Amino acid sequence: MFDGFYSHGGGTAVGISISGVPTMTVENNTVWDISGGDGGSVMGIEDSRNDGHALDLLMTNSTGKIVNNVFYQTSPGQAYPTTPGTGAGILILDSNARAYNNAIIGHQTGILVTSSAQVTVDYNGLWDNEENYYGVSPGAHDVLAEPKFEDLQNRDFHLAAGSPYVDAGTGTDAPLVDFEGESRPRDGDDNGTAMVDIGVDEYWPVLTGSILECSPHIASPAGTVTYTIKLLNPSNIYDLQQVTLSDPVPSSTTYISGSLSATSGNPSYNEGVIAWSGDMPAGSSVTITFQVQIDAHRIGPYSIINEAKAKDGTSELPRMIQTYTLVDPRINFLPIVQLP
Repeated sequence: MFDGFYSHGGGTAVGISISGVPTMTVENNTVWDISGGDGGSVMGIEDSRNDGHALDLLMTNSTGKIVNNVFYQTSPGQAYPTTPGTGAGILILDSNARAYNNAIIGHQTGILVTSSAQVTVDYNGLWDNEENYYGVSPGAHDVLAEPKFEDLQNRDFHLAAGSPYVDAGTGTDAPLVDFEGESRPRDGDDNGTAMVDIGVDEYWPVLTGSILECSPHIASPAGTVTYTIKLLNPSNIYDLQQVTLSDPVPSSTTYISGSLSATSGNPSYNEGVIAWSGDMPAGSSVTITFQVQIDAHRIGPYSIINEAKAKDGTSELPRMIQTYTLVDPRINFLPIVQLP
């Protein structure tokens, strides 16, 4: 198993080379900028040690799986005497392999397979390759779209918000953690179902799992409603800095002075808005509570909707959390008149 291996820079034609291994797993690796040198000769004989090929992963006479890796950008050189070298993200020779959830970007050929190899590919992301496949059929669930990494120019392969790789992979053969030790899978697209991502990073939306609750859900005019906000940092590695919450007191209610409290951080109330700010260490949570009184003069039935916004210091979009209270849910019946 190759776990957390990084390879970059020129002068090396192969990032990861596997030969004659009966059972192996290649997972959570980032390999980038592999450059093949130009071929040459000694006394007129071709020097096969430097034939211009540039390969992120070379698998020969082996059996195993290639899962949740990033293979980015190979630059082949010139083979002897005039033939250009081959640049491939994955080259599989005489092997039996499964390749899932890999990001394969910026090659002459994304996945190159010889006729003697038995290879299954699916749920991979391929982009900016001259050709995506050679010698193997495309996967039914492969993603052929720009990956949207955080900072590709500086080789930051964290997935950015809105990446098509988020929740686009399969749990089959996938590692239980990503390249930083964050758990897989997570519900990265907030649709209620956790799925493995493509690539080395398992994306998690900031403050995912945070909730806003109310008690009671059914109330009467002039009644009291208690709101409980639970902010959660789902990462087990990263601290969240400068987290802020803004929760305007709902219409048809009045904030009850002195009812605001928080388990940590800085809660405040000003001009109809509940606010909170603070830092949240990895894996931590904060609970904020306050109470409101319902307007005694408004006649029901109607709903009171409370919507809060929370974000950290680097997020572009806030996380929205919402709850509702139904006030005076009466059912009115018309009188039944029996005619003679």
